[in-house]
Amino acid sequence: MESNILPQNILLEGIKIDLKSVKPGAIYSHNVYDEFGSRIVAADSPLTERIIQSCRERGLRYLYYSKSFEAGANPAGLDLGRNAVSDRTQARARETSRAILEEIAERLQLGQEIDISRAKIIRSRELIEGIIDEVAHNDDAVLITLKELRNYDEYTFVHSANVAVIASTLAVRLGYSRDRIIEIGVGGLLHDIGKAIVGYQIVNKPTELTAEEIKSLMEHPHYGYKIAENNRNITRFQKQAILFHHERPDGMGYPFGFDAEGFIEKVPRDVRLISLCDAFSALTTERAYKPAYTQKRALRIMQNGVHAAFKKHSQFIYDDFRDFIKGIGFMINMGDYIFETEEMVRLNTGEIARILELRKNNSLNPIVRLLTDKKLQPQKREIIIDLENDFSVYVANILDKTSVDTHMLSLRTQAYPTPP
Repeated sequence: MESNILPQNILLEGIKIDLKSVKPGAIYSHNVYDEFGSRIVAADSPLTERIIQSCRERGLRYLYYSKSFEAGANPAGLDLGRNAVSDRTQARARETSRAILEEIAERLQLGQEIDISRAKIIRSRELIEGIIDEVAHNDDAVLITLKELRNYDEYTFVHSANVAVIASTLAVRLGYSRDRIIEIGVGGLLHDIGKAIVGYQIVNKPTELTAEEIKSLMEHPHYGYKIAENNRNITRFQKQAILFHHERPDGMGYPFGFDAEGFIEKVPRDVRLISLCDAFSALTTERAYKPAYTQKRALRIMQNGVHAAFKKHSQFIYDDFRDFIKGIGFMINMGDYIFETEEMVRLNTGEIARILELRKNNSLNPIVRLLTDKKLQPQKREIIIDLENDFSVYVANILDKTSVDTHMLSLRTQAYPTPP
């Protein structure tokens, strides 16, 4: 039987478009969504050949549109037609990021000392101030950042702008002070400045990287730190964000390869939150060598990257991921849950369980029924656990084919490459 996981109101209306029948240039009077409820194209905008091809490459069979879905019929009750950070402010973020990276590249080309001017740091802080004010006035809106690029050379500054927007929004939603939000937002904007030294012929290369190119790419945190190291206008925290944003708790991060203890001790929590924003943006932004994942699939991949005792590979500490979802999970997933009722998951304690009920207030802590014990032997009696009552037990894996590939993603498609 064909599975369909769209919100119930769309199932009832049954407004389904067979992707095979869609022709380039087709225009619909309502927003068009994929099977996860993520918007593909806005109302009255053409479905271009590029968009259609991207949908096919992701394995989508159908697209959907629904007037009632746009009106706000989603678990979180968000206004799906309103963006928490305006297109104008996001364009400003991209131009600020572009200006910083172009200044670095120009100084490099001229053989000058590589630095970032005080004026551009002030401009970055003013940008984050604007984001704070918009998010504070749009707490019932979704957050949609740029996913499609006019050309692939845009990726680094678009990605950095997206990370700044997402990280600033997250910090606002977690109740941080204004000064701290500015620190975090600017840290997100600057985190990838080292890629200007690596060179965009490597960063944006559409084909497989050589061993030397991989080695060079993995130096970008060090390169970025060297740029920022002696700049008095860049804070210590922002320098840490530049240097540590690719570390991970399984010892396979870079540039230092911290183990779990070192990761928690040496990488500040707010840098780890920027890393989550970095991962989400990387997964949902189009690249020359891969289409963008939907918001929901990206979050499910990230969910499968949280640490658990039975895993060899993990990218995130669960507490960090929980706060990321608590802060902006619904906003960046069009008001929807990551999980689905009835699907099977594996808990960090090792048991396999089936989700019985989801909660709006604690979307990562559903009620589940255990199917196996820790040794994966079938349960002999019914055991129902409310994960809201014990935060030490959590979902560590979603057992479906679209979400199990966190570690298997290639070096180029994940935000946390595996050292060669």
